[in-house]
Amino acid sequence: MTKSPSVAASLTQGAFERLRAQLVDGSLRPGTKLKISDLCVSLSANMSAIREALARLTAEGLVIAEPQRGFRVAPITADDLRHLTEVRIPIEEMCMRRSIALGDIDWETSIVAALHGLLRTERFDAEEKVRAEWADAHNKLHGAFVAACDNPWMLRLRENLATQSDRYRWASVAASGAKRDLDNEHRQLGDAILARDADRAVALMTAHIVDTTDILLRNGLADAESDSKAA
Repeated sequence: MTKSPSVAASLTQGAFERLRAQLVDGSLRPGTKLKISDLCVSLSANMSAIREALARLTAEGLVIAEPQRGFRVAPITADDLRHLTEVRIPIEEMCMRRSIALGDIDWETSIVAALHGLLRTERFDAEEKVRAEWADAHNKLHGAFVAACDNPWMLRLRENLATQSDRYRWASVAASGAKRDLDNEHRQLGDAILARDADRAVALMTAHIVDTTDILLRNGLADAESDSKAA
């Protein structure tokens, strides 16, 4: 029996979201070959849904399509991280300054709620891996910081860059462990934004991003990069 277009679209979207989550959180290691038949089984989806999901993820830069060889998880490299950081900082600044200038009381309330949610969420699981709940709360807070920005292109660029950064970010959180006081970093960011101190907020956000990059370059990225090349 042929599935209705709405059901087929739902299956494709579900496969896309689950596969995307595995790419972003590192469950699928950089450089790993993605076999469509294996993904059909692991994601409980048909070949059409998997192919469509892979095409969308290729467009996002999370998957590499290789002629005659299929699909592979996009690699991560030190140079890519440096370039990504270089672009992220000015985009985050533009979004944040506009958000601070335009945000209303509802925007302020959303930041307070998102910060509370992050601070009340455990960061690591029993295996010292970053918990998905913490990752979600973290992204909600950073999204709330810039939610009052009125330029959809800025926000779209920021979201795309943040997604790419997620592949690196969770490795840096694990590498830094308890040595980095991320709760305090986020409190200070929230305080500066709510005080409408754009210069301080931008300085703190820049340091927040640069620290993440530096931690990876000193620690976890070398191993992940080696895995990418060996796969």
